[in-house]
Amino acid sequence: MFKRFLQDRPLNFVWRLVLWFTIGNGLALLISYLACYTDPSWLWPVAFFGLAYPVFLLLNLLLLLTWVLRRSKWLFIPLIVFLVGFNHFRHFYQITLWSGPKNENNTQVKIVSWNVRLFDLYNYKDHNTIRNSIFKVLKREDADVYCFQEFFYSGVDGFFETRDTMVTFLRARNVHEGYTHVQRMDQHFGLAIFSVYPILNRGKVKFPGDNHNGAIYADLNTGKDTIRIYNTHLSSIRFQRGDYEYIGDTANSKRWLHPWEKPKNAQQQILSRLKGAFIRRSEQSKILLEHIRQSPHKVILAGDFNDSPISWCYRQFAGLLKDAFVESGNGIGNTYIGKFPSFRIDYIFHSKELHSYNYSTLPEKLSDHHGISAVIEISDSE
Repeated sequence: MFKRFLQDRPLNFVWRLVLWFTIGNGLALLISYLACYTDPSWLWPVAFFGLAYPVFLLLNLLLLLTWVLRRSKWLFIPLIVFLVGFNHFRHFYQITLWSGPKNENNTQVKIVSWNVRLFDLYNYKDHNTIRNSIFKVLKREDADVYCFQEFFYSGVDGFFETRDTMVTFLRARNVHEGYTHVQRMDQHFGLAIFSVYPILNRGKVKFPGDNHNGAIYADLNTGKDTIRIYNTHLSSIRFQRGDYEYIGDTANSKRWLHPWEKPKNAQQQILSRLKGAFIRRSEQSKILLEHIRQSPHKVILAGDFNDSPISWCYRQFAGLLKDAFVESGNGIGNTYIGKFPSFRIDYIFHSKELHSYNYSTLPEKLSDHHGISAVIEISDSE
């Protein structure tokens, strides 16, 4: 029957071009798969193919459909390329029909992770409105553990209050903070963990040579067990206003208050920033992974990783831990709100002994990231 479906018709000039494009795009997609296994610190160009994976994948699927409609044997090229990378596709796109606890008597820990972009501190015209809207979302989610990246706190009474207000309406009132830098008016910038469970131990994981990124951890007594929560923010691309303007991301360019000059070679500058970020995240992930391996407790790792699911950085964590999105997510699960990149770069991982369910992406656009949440089930028998 399948042989009768295929029609071996000769290709004219246009269809020969389509065939060569199919082959070229297939090769690019195959190279993008290698981004998961190639350390950017020694072969960084492959990481760019991984970043472009969604584009290559979409083109491959469209070309597959094209050859299917033509009933041509050349459909096997995009089909085989897709099947070779199906495991990568699972990390990129999910369909979950049902998820729930294995045993309702076990401890169920709801965790929310969110890069809150300083609660929109520098949007002076409307920052109180945005901050208060974030507060409403946090109260609605009613989580047991919150992990915040780009957290802001000021010790000056009455100046853009965050932590002191949050502990009045959240159940999670045990706080561990780790600040990468402090400015005038006692302004602190960094990471924070809020927990309903007592914090038995706490600490920081420093990334050498990076004053903007890092990780913190807290050992929580859940009653049945002790778990270690890691909250991390890996290196961003560090785009400036001119970079955002060049790629047409006007929403994020408005964050910059000062005038800017158009770069002389914007494309080269953007590629250079991307390359540097790939390499920095490679080194930072190695440091964090080694710390996780030495943890005496089961681990939940959340944060802003600034890397896509088709990357070396992501694959290192996914090899050691489970990705809650893969366990119970739906769709692409994109978390970055902007034109570049526009897919999932925030994650909740956990030890393979643990079970997770009800992964979701918070719909609100109150930062340049969507918040994410999941429920982690903890059992004495694990």
